[in-house]
Amino acid sequence: MYRQNGLSLVELMIAITLGLILMTGVIQLFISSRESFQAQQSTSVIQESGRLAAELINRDLRMAGFTGFRGRMSAINNKLTPVTYKNDFLNGISVYDAKDVADLTPLANTRALVIRGVLDSGGAELTKRSELNKLTTALISTEAGACADKSNRINGICVGDTLMVADYQKTIVFKATTIAATGSSVDIGFAGTWGKPGPDYENYFMPGARVSVARTVAYFIREGASKRPSLYQKINDGDAVELLEGVSNIAVRFNRFGSTSSYSDATGKMNGLWNNKNDPVVSVQLELLIEGLADNVLEEKQVYEFDGKTVTATDRRLRNVFSTTIALRNQLP
Repeated sequence: MYRQNGLSLVELMIAITLGLILMTGVIQLFISSRESFQAQQSTSVIQESGRLAAELINRDLRMAGFTGFRGRMSAINNKLTPVTYKNDFLNGISVYDAKDVADLTPLANTRALVIRGVLDSGGAELTKRSELNKLTTALISTEAGACADKSNRINGICVGDTLMVADYQKTIVFKATTIAATGSSVDIGFAGTWGKPGPDYENYFMPGARVSVARTVAYFIREGASKRPSLYQKINDGDAVELLEGVSNIAVRFNRFGSTSSYSDATGKMNGLWNNKNDPVVSVQLELLIEGLADNVLEEKQVYEFDGKTVTATDRRLRNVFSTTIALRNQLP
């Protein structure tokens, strides 16, 4: 018989030990690669969300307070009642604490940014002097059945829309009660009357004044479909639309034309400053706090600066603050 050879117990233990050491190294490499991938993915998502959120909001901010007529914001007569944050067109921008706009159901301890004015292109010039309860413009476009009641949208206007009629010195905000196209002209009716018969500079507009649709756009933070904070947008009385996941707060600071000091917190203060003709708000700083989607990315809880305060996160999720300054071109002298 031949003698059988094999591994001794010592050799087997050595082989197992070496295998475990190699396996531990492979696992550590895998974990390190996974953590690095999560960190890079979080950074990428944060950068993309921050850029898109800033771009979306900046587009409306640049148009804040625009009345549809060229030049700086003119004196506004708001005929809408009752005046709420949704139709306070005397102020192109307002910043609210979440508790002050409860109907938007934002997350607690966040802010809502409300932007008002003629935020879209369009509008039409008056072709004759305004009458007591009627404006007449040229016919530019007709969209058959495009309004909520299936009536035609004429010059981008439906019955019930909030409109601004403006020239270089004054603006009136009102709701269209009727709109009808006759030939190449469009007649827009409104409830009540403006001023008295005959020339009345405070209430009458000459040909060349412009009629445009006014809008209110609210940006705020609400729990999204993924149960994480998200940036939402609501236009007028429409439905709130989730725009971007991971946006967890908004901060706005303002600066006035005659101010040499640093920017100040705009929350609850913008209304009293916006319509100041001698010292208007001319620029705002927008800060957006963006958080990554994955938790436990960082080894320690992150410390960051937001809205002038030092904040320590309650988890190990990656966060970044995006800041931009916007000149309000309709406010600049």
